[in-house]
Amino acid sequence: MADSVDLLEDMADPFPSPVLLTWRSWESVAVNVYNILPGITTFTLWDSFKHEGEISTIDIFDARGDDKISKGRIRFKYGYLHDLYQTTYH
Repeated sequence: MADSVDLLEDMADPFPSPVLLTWRSWESVAVNVYNILPGITTFTLWDSFKHEGEISTIDIFDARGDDKISKGRIRFKYGYLHDLYQTTYH
């Protein structure tokens, strides 16, 4: 992962976002997941993302009211996270 981070920093804007500078100090990283299809469970998400890093929590938020799109969040422990920012879709 260090090589990927170094590569990202080499390609970075000369005025990088403060978020890019501080993410290494975070205890965990959360990835939001949108448009979760009916029938998808936390096990399905775990099985799809387990190879990306050590997952600490998975949440699915059911669509309510006018919002008809289910969403979710997968939280990874820092230090055990694959470079998800290089991949757009799973």
